[in-house]
Amino acid sequence: MGLISASYRAVVSVVQVWYLRFFFGPTVLRFLAVGRGSVLAMSLVASNSRATIVPERRTLRYDDVEAQATSQPGHEQLYSQLTSGRFEGTLDSYVISPRVALFVEATNRSIRKQFSVLPEHLRIGFLVDEAGQFKCYGNGAQLGGGDASVNLPMTPLDMHFGENYRGSWITLDYEHVRRMMLEDKQPSRRPGRLQVADWAGGLFRDTLATAQQELFKPGAPRPHASTVAAFEKFLFSIAAWTLSTALGYNGQVRRPNVAHRAQLLRKACEIIDGKLTDGLTMSELCWMIGTSRRTLENIFMEAFNVSPYQYVRTMRLNAIRKALLSEENSSISIGEIASRWGIWHLSRFAADYRSIFGELPSETRQSRP
Repeated sequence: MGLISASYRAVVSVVQVWYLRFFFGPTVLRFLAVGRGSVLAMSLVASNSRATIVPERRTLRYDDVEAQATSQPGHEQLYSQLTSGRFEGTLDSYVISPRVALFVEATNRSIRKQFSVLPEHLRIGFLVDEAGQFKCYGNGAQLGGGDASVNLPMTPLDMHFGENYRGSWITLDYEHVRRMMLEDKQPSRRPGRLQVADWAGGLFRDTLATAQQELFKPGAPRPHASTVAAFEKFLFSIAAWTLSTALGYNGQVRRPNVAHRAQLLRKACEIIDGKLTDGLTMSELCWMIGTSRRTLENIFMEAFNVSPYQYVRTMRLNAIRKALLSEENSSISIGEIASRWGIWHLSRFAADYRSIFGELPSETRQSRP
């Protein structure tokens, strides 16, 4: 398979066209970027295509954070709602082929997502709205509007998103991406999270817009199989280029204070997860991660706009809600379940619970399927 090294870069504010780094096989793809946020005009010339791929789009809407967490069969995810009010969320899936799919997720409340990348999958995440006001943190590191998060198979991810979040990710067959890369750029097979700054987010946003316009436009005729196959190859090519770039960027040194604060945030969240039932105090948490109370409070306020104490309380309430929705706890009283997480003042607990989820604990239990 021929491979021509060149470069392609997304438009930032004026028309800029760089050649795509990977051209291969019988398919030639030329993307013309015509302004920030615009749909890319795509010219595809394909031959000898044997594809019988039919793209599929599905839109799902949710009014419960637990339901959204289980929206992808076979992918175990844990969602926690971090801010108060009724939850509303959507998940759009754009299946290009069995090897490639795009997803767009939105929630009105701040959430935490915990999961691991599926085996043999490369997952590249980016923000749909570059100018969005919400913050996004992945494993303690902030993801900017122009950035892309590159996650290798089996990588554990701990994501925090602010209110009115809109994010997207693409999943691809990892081995196919690896085969497209140069020999000296082969990534490790171990789990890992990398990040590409400044341009990759814009490139994937434009690619998503192209897919929505060219392959999934409502009412449009079904795209020709050769067009779908060409677009799939394009997605693999930019994924290989992004992964190659991420491997290079990963060696760069960040500002020490930023990297240190990201490490402290991630360690604090891990400790909180492990000690939700142990009556963890802020003094103990500060001692365990080796920082001052003031520093810890500043880190949490900067990332999540809540204090560490409020964060711990919210995570406990999410754990109790999951227990209330579990069939195995149906015969256990609400008070006993709450006490497992060190909550004894039931009237205060009910008020705090209602402020987060918009319903009483008893109403949650009654809504259990």
